[in-house]
Amino acid sequence: MSTPTPAAARWQALIDEYEASGLSAREFATERGVHPNTFAWWRSRIRHGVVRSEARQPARFLELSVVSDVQVAGGGVVVHLDRLSATLRIDAATDLRLVRALLEALC
Repeated sequence: MSTPTPAAARWQALIDEYEASGLSAREFATERGVHPNTFAWWRSRIRHGVVRSEARQPARFLELSVVSDVQVAGGGVVVHLDRLSATLRIDAATDLRLVRALLEALC
């Protein structure tokens, strides 16, 4: 059996605490200084067993292409996710942790 990552273990402990709290998820997250959407995302991943373990994960790839004919205000890049027919516009204000989480969720 694989061991959860330190982050997954911390979130699991926080979720266990939430379940015993009697508060709504939003109230609990706000009280703990966690963004409610981040809390909901981790809760969903843990509930569905999608968290990574410390055991080595096989490489996963997501095909994407950079769209060169689209201009992003303030510079940046436009990435097209071919499999999903979706486009990401990434500029200096983009939260790269969110982009990484999105891409990991899609792989």
